Amino acid sequence: MMEKDVGTPYTPAEHLHQLRKLLRRCKEDMFWEVLQSSVATEQEQRAWRESANEDFKIDRQERKESQEILVVQEQMIKVMEVQTEMLQSLITASK
Repeated sequence: MMEKDVGTPYTPAEHLHQLRKLLRRCKEDMFWEVLQSSVATEQEQRAWRESANEDFKIDRQERKESQEILVVQEQMIKVMEVQTEMLQSLITASK
């Protein structure tokens, strides 16, 4: 006959029932761990996508600003060319 220890089933049937219950709990725990891992992975992917999108926005803004600077530089060069031509014509006219 089995002794009455705390937490120990009294009969083989009760022992089997406890084992099945434990296995069921283990399967449920594994399911929830996988589910939580999946949620964590999705959150990491979402965070990465948001970070990548922010980086792309910054890159686009920097390219746009660079393009604007190039346009201004080209305009300045044209103004300087016109001024150079005017100075050359003044110098040749004064000779």
